[in-house]
Amino acid sequence: MYLTFPSKFASLAIKSSPIGRNNIWALESTNIHWTTPTPLDFSKGNLTSFTINSGSFKSLNGYFPITKVNSFGFNFYAPQSSYKSIDMNVLRKMDQVDLSDNQIYMELSDFYELVFTDLLFKPYDPNYQQRDEAGLIISNNKFHGIIPNYFCYLWVKFNNNEFTGELPSCYTCFLNEPSMYSRISGNKFSNYQDTMKPSEYPPCTTINIHKALVADPPPGLPAINDWKYIFYIIGQDFGIASTITAEVTGSANTYQFLPFKHNEIYAIPLNEQNYQIFKASTAMKVTFVAPNIIFNLNIANVFNNIYQSNSPLITTFPNGTSTIVPTNPPEAPTTGSTTNNPTTSNTGNPTSSTSNTATTGSQTSSGDGSTITSDGSTTGGTSSPTSDSTSTSSSTSTSTPTSDSTSTSSSTSTPSSTSTSDTTSSSTSTSGSTPTPSSTSTSSDSTPPKLEEPNSSSKISFLPSLSILLFILSIYLI
Repeated sequence: MYLTFPSKFASLAIKSSPIGRNNIWALESTNIHWTTPTPLDFSKGNLTSFTINSGSFKSLNGYFPITKVNSFGFNFYAPQSSYKSIDMNVLRKMDQVDLSDNQIYMELSDFYELVFTDLLFKPYDPNYQQRDEAGLIISNNKFHGIIPNYFCYLWVKFNNNEFTGELPSCYTCFLNEPSMYSRISGNKFSNYQDTMKPSEYPPCTTINIHKALVADPPPGLPAINDWKYIFYIIGQDFGIASTITAEVTGSANTYQFLPFKHNEIYAIPLNEQNYQIFKASTAMKVTFVAPNIIFNLNIANVFNNIYQSNSPLITTFPNGTSTIVPTNPPEAPTTGSTTNNPTTSNTGNPTSSTSNTATTGSQTSSGDGSTITSDGSTTGGTSSPTSDSTSTSSSTSTSTPTSDSTSTSSSTSTPSSTSTSDTTSSSTSTSGSTPTPSSTSTSSDSTPPKLEEPNSSSKISFLPSLSILLFILSIYLI
């Protein structure tokens, strides 16, 4: 069944129910192919979930059918909907997106930075509950070119596409994660093939912890979270939804870090009991499980000063605006790439421009592991690099981290690197791979290029009409 999508749905605001539920609603359609003359703005309504089963939702002008979404946490599920392109400027503002099994043929351009309204990149919901599944699913399409930098900050499934170049270290370090194969397989990377044995995986040399600190929890935290403080580790190549554990002296428990910003900032929320345990501890063993890399941190002084929840060190997504260039490409398939991706790095894992830049001291090699010495500098991450005959449409209402820390350790890995930072730590890798010094990555301050215009041939030229008018006017004056 082919129907015109009711434009009023985009701005429809359901009133609050008598029982006090939030005024949000969800729309699910089955076996309906929706069309809209032009893309729609969903930011003024309170629709929070749009699911398309065995159907489609398209704009007749060939552009992605959604231009804006609201801030409630918009979910868009449209697998097998014959899309040929997407607009990441729109999708990044959504909470979860499934565009698997479409016909998308395009490259993905990079962002200039991540901002607070980029809900798709947050590892948690508005109640700070951790996601239990990927935020973006683009499996079984024809995405090509190299992996964009922001894939290191996004829980994304991109298996069975045509990506090339190097798989970034934020993935290669975690190839032993049980779910990694299903997320990345079926592409054409130069440093990873699906048939590789674990012993053939690229060496992991880029994981590093630059700082450990304790901060107040975010303001307005729901009562369900009995968090007194939050213990953070900040660094590089922590991976996406990775398994990272902690053991502290004086406790037989094993604690698990949760991602607060994928790849750069992981944390352990502390209730009163765990706060007392951590505060009384002097050392912490941090284990990156998949690559089996261990850091031993000295946390004896971490609790001497508590950072405010809005400290720049842990402001994962600052307020601001950010765009991708170009944006909103037409859906018409092309023989070449739809967008260019000049800023994506082929090596290692880049750092978002929102990170604090590390002040790096001398880097030397020694035989006892990688050590970061304290000089009081501020650091953040750095880079190294169904189908039945019935058509239905239904809607449902739904309810809706300031202290310097010093760490010391020993390491069994042979080579090492020494750099300057707030936290002294060392890593131990049983794989025997050789760590290499990392390089600081910062974002460009240059003015972003202008967005491409959709189709210059569609412009109306007024020059011929103007010439005729001047000719007539000259005759009249004669």
